[in-house]
Amino acid sequence: MIHAFSSQHGGAYYPYGGITPGANGYFYGTTQYGGNAYNAGTVYRLFKARNSWVGQNVFYFLEGGDGIYPDSSLAMDAKGNMYGTTLQGGAGEACGGGCGTVYKMTLGKNNNYTQSVIYSFQANGKDGQNPYYGAGVTLDAKGNLYGTTIYGGKGTQNAGTLYELKPVGGSYRESLLWSFDTVSGDGYYPRAGVILVKGNVFGTTSAGGSHGAGTVFEVVP
Repeated sequence: MIHAFSSQHGGAYYPYGGITPGANGYFYGTTQYGGNAYNAGTVYRLFKARNSWVGQNVFYFLEGGDGIYPDSSLAMDAKGNMYGTTLQGGAGEACGGGCGTVYKMTLGKNNNYTQSVIYSFQANGKDGQNPYYGAGVTLDAKGNLYGTTIYGGKGTQNAGTLYELKPVGGSYRESLLWSFDTVSGDGYYPRAGVILVKGNVFGTTSAGGSHGAGTVFEVVP
């Protein structure tokens, strides 16, 4: 063991996502809970100093607008910026406490980071809802982001989505590449992240398919 998480004294705990290696020997991850008064989750880093591992909180999630309950691993671009998802929070009003977000941690001076929400899911039969534990996002070479939500989608099935976020100007434009449903046999309730192979998107659903036990899918953007 190199680090033990703790819920005491505003600590960080329940790291559902994995860790991401960064520059200069840093490793980054998220915890769904912990951090200051709101207990809404953290981004943390680990590094080695004098032969001992040190844990630091990089960002505390505070309240709904920033997204709450980060539950994924972090994707890092070539500039050291990181991208992740929160299970709830954000500007989406259809879900009460927010439908979840995709956020960016922008690297600044002295390895300090600034957090910003780059997309809030809206649900309402038009968009995804709640990127699930570990789903996160995958980056391509152009900076496009791909991920899944366990619920939401176009129509009334509410069975999950595959989405793309494309950088346009200084913001991101979202499009749904696929809305899953419970009747077609394509699978539904995607809980995990996706991978890119030759520009196509591969992932899994936790239910549905010809045996009702989940599927592996491929989507051509």
